[in-house]
Amino acid sequence: MSASPVAIGETIAGKYRVERVLGQGGMGVVVVAMHDELDQRVAIKFLLPEAVRDAEWVARFSREAKAAARIRSEHAVKVYDVGKLETGAPYMVMEYLEGRDLQSLLEERRMLPVGEAVEYVLQACEALAEAHLAGVVHRDLKPANLFVTHRVDGSSCVKIRAFGISKLTGDIAASVTQTETAFGTPLYMSPEQVRSAKHVDARTDVYSLGVVLYELLAGVSPFVRPSATAILAAIIADEPPPLREHRPDAPAPLAAAVAKALKKRPDERFAD
Repeated sequence: MSASPVAIGETIAGKYRVERVLGQGGMGVVVVAMHDELDQRVAIKFLLPEAVRDAEWVARFSREAKAAARIRSEHAVKVYDVGKLETGAPYMVMEYLEGRDLQSLLEERRMLPVGEAVEYVLQACEALAEAHLAGVVHRDLKPANLFVTHRVDGSSCVKIRAFGISKLTGDIAASVTQTETAFGTPLYMSPEQVRSAKHVDARTDVYSLGVVLYELLAGVSPFVRPSATAILAAIIADEPPPLREHRPDAPAPLAAAVAKALKKRPDERFAD
């Protein structure tokens, strides 16, 4: 695993003092930092050196910042600033979140009460509605990218994060959506995204969010298969088991809404 491009105690852009590493993946690292003048804690995301040398990863990083900046909803992670280190490595300054993602909640509790699951997804829908109006299609909605934090009054607030593989429409889209690669996480990909990540619209996010809601309620994915290849084949060809087979207490209209979100044909799903 590559070392972080910044050191604990280092000051970025003359104002962000790095406190600790929050997490690291294959191509990026996130640190917690303090804005010394504002006394505000932030999260700063960097690309690792090997990712900086990859044009696609640099484009994806830029896309994430631009996509997040288009969305004003409280249910999307805020991006405050962007810049580059002296080494040329780009960074993104984001709001610092305290809480946990829905994936960790699922691992701990297996399934959620109906009201709680629906509330989380409705909050995600608010951010997605704004994103879609702004020409942003997320393309990687999954429990790990839905983070539950809390407002000042203690109420839960879901925030969508990781717009790194989002599709942008409009004048900033041309250079960053050329690939035909089926970006996304297999369990949550729509049939059309399996075929081509480039030729999708907002309805692919409707499908993915339907999978998330199904899993929050049922405790299992609609398509449990032994391999990624088998999952992708099932997404294209198989019908998911009805939600109420796993969750008999789910209200019939809710089960019907989930089923509609999971339709194979985009024009048979909710349009927005």
